[in-house]
Amino acid sequence: MDRKLFPVLLMIVVMVVCSFNYSSGQQAELDSEELESYTLEQLLAIPVVFTAAMREQEMSKAPSIVSVITELEIRNMGARNFEDILRTIPGFDVIHFNTHIDIQIGIRGLSSSSDNNKVKIMINGHSLRSFNGAPAFYFNFIPIDNIKQIEIIRGPGSALYGTNAFLGIINIITKDELDTTAKVNLKAGSFNTYKPTLELFYKKNSLKTYFYADYYKTDGPKLDIESDRATQLFGPDYSAAPGKTAANAEFTSFFFTASYKDLSFQSFFHRQFDTNTNIGLSKALTDETKINTQAYFGELKYHLQASEKSNFVIKAYYDNHRYDALYEIFSEETASLFSQIYPDTPYPEGMGIHSGPVGVYSILGGEISLDYKIASSITLLGGTLYEHIKWGDLKHVLNGNVTGSPLVLDGVTYGNMQYVGGFRDVTDEANWSTAAERNITALYLQGIIDVKDLMSLNAIGESLILTTGLRYDDYDDVGDTYNPRVGLVYDPTKKINLKMLYGTAFRAPSFRELYNLNNPSFIGNTDIKPEKITTFEFFSGYTFNKQLSGGLTFFDCKIEDNLEIVDIVHENIGKVHSRGIETEFKYHYNVHKYGYLNFTYQDVTDTTHETISSPLGTSYTQDNFNPGSIPSLIGNIGINYDLTKNIETNFAINYIGPRKRSEEKTFDENGNLIQVDQRDDIDSLVLGTLSFTLGNFDFFKNFECQLSVYNIFDQDHRDPDASASLENDVPRPGRNFYARISYFF
Repeated sequence: MDRKLFPVLLMIVVMVVCSFNYSSGQQAELDSEELESYTLEQLLAIPVVFTAAMREQEMSKAPSIVSVITELEIRNMGARNFEDILRTIPGFDVIHFNTHIDIQIGIRGLSSSSDNNKVKIMINGHSLRSFNGAPAFYFNFIPIDNIKQIEIIRGPGSALYGTNAFLGIINIITKDELDTTAKVNLKAGSFNTYKPTLELFYKKNSLKTYFYADYYKTDGPKLDIESDRATQLFGPDYSAAPGKTAANAEFTSFFFTASYKDLSFQSFFHRQFDTNTNIGLSKALTDETKINTQAYFGELKYHLQASEKSNFVIKAYYDNHRYDALYEIFSEETASLFSQIYPDTPYPEGMGIHSGPVGVYSILGGEISLDYKIASSITLLGGTLYEHIKWGDLKHVLNGNVTGSPLVLDGVTYGNMQYVGGFRDVTDEANWSTAAERNITALYLQGIIDVKDLMSLNAIGESLILTTGLRYDDYDDVGDTYNPRVGLVYDPTKKINLKMLYGTAFRAPSFRELYNLNNPSFIGNTDIKPEKITTFEFFSGYTFNKQLSGGLTFFDCKIEDNLEIVDIVHENIGKVHSRGIETEFKYHYNVHKYGYLNFTYQDVTDTTHETISSPLGTSYTQDNFNPGSIPSLIGNIGINYDLTKNIETNFAINYIGPRKRSEEKTFDENGNLIQVDQRDDIDSLVLGTLSFTLGNFDFFKNFECQLSVYNIFDQDHRDPDASASLENDVPRPGRNFYARISYFF
């Protein structure tokens, strides 16, 4: 069967199954214990969300395009990490970085050039950041076993949440002290992977606590790299390619919440030990990198509901991210070449070329907000925020001159990649970044107006709600910015839900983009300014019956002042335009029988119109072009079905359409205009996941086990390498397995 037709046929099958009236038309019954385990919203499939407007709303009333993933859905799908979860969401394209073991999130065909700093990632409303502007190196390792609900917004959110709420928001709502079921999990799978977890609860009078801990270790897949950047630069004799990837990782995480009356506290700690990279920082195959990062935060919050009309929240927090790495920039094969170039200073046999950056990023901040209902039809939310951010304790250790410039140590000048006689501390001579501080002040105001109630427009339909907002952010290093939003939500009938949304967002440059030094690939630029995006969205939703609903979203996004690297320097030169359609259907019969189907079509063009020059003095102004690596079509389908009282199965398909290469033009050495990336396009891909869960046994009700299979069709899965350093892109694992055993008490 043609694999391109396979997902279409599967989608048709699932829609037929979802339309079938299970149990001969009789509503499947749940026993009383099961009913008590789930909220009313889960049972009725009407999610309540907080993130869209900083207040609880039915998802249909939220002034954003929102997706919700529940604890139950995460458990049933056999998700190992956030990559598995995000692959089910409309408009999301998830690929692996080739420079470290984490995922790069694309939303509506747009993504960050480094890490995920164009997506606001939060835990219970608390932003996760590092010197890169995002939870660098550990987002995909954030625990998923302690999640109650994930609220995902596609579209801008800076009018409430400031920087990084650019392409979307991922707010992770964790279990808390109100949950009462303790649990022990043991997970194990392919590549010698295992992960034990523990959840504990304590409650006495007004004091309630929740604690989560895990430990994760994996050898990672060993995948073939045929050619890499070292092959291109130095030839195959001085590259580790062809060879195998190194993706071993080890970490531990802790999460804790406590509340006493109106006071609450949450904290998160994550520590990585000697984690390797998929390939290498320089996109050359290596196997001896050691990344040691430590990230934690603590947040104290006071929430006072003074009356039925007002809510007052004040919170103070401290974040810390320590980055400590020893990268193998090039392998020992490449080092042997420079031993020949500099015969007086040869690298020891078996030693690669290494660089070890160290830095500490910290945030001390506070926020005050007041939600007040000034009339039955008007609610106002106002708030202010202040943060002091510090970047320091910088250190740089290396064994070869990787700075891109001559390096003078103890009066001796070392050339490019020359061995410096061992691992040397070059913090004073060639540090990798500059210490810096940043102060942020923000003010925001939002109004929610029930227009139907305010103007007594009973004839217009069920509801008409207008949301407007504006946020002002002032950065003492990169300037200030205003970001508005307007959302109109209209329900002409109980079955029809319409949303018309407009908003802008910004992303402040990260400290890496501002202050990076002594790097042959990119350096910082203190003159850059925040990126901006303007987004228009129109949503039309329809509820067919209590079980089946669907929706169609049109979106149009324009980025200006996009940060790009020009001759190794960060510059605000880019303009990008994305537009397309998202459609989604959900069927929810009960907590055991449900399904979803979604498609995204996206058309992305670079509209910068940059002018380039040839060696012969001629010039060319770029037309609008496809920036490459972006699938025009993404489709997802999933179905959950209980085969028996004790066996539940979950099947999901992620279809990723063909990815074209960048259509950007350049001049060759003869002055001919050619396409920058001339490799063949990447074929479409069908990734399947199948999970079986066994539990609810009469003789052992507190026990549950699960077996999951990923990439069940054993596809040749490759993520795009836009740099073209890897001729055959970034390989991903074939068919692999994961098992879970859980005990509830």
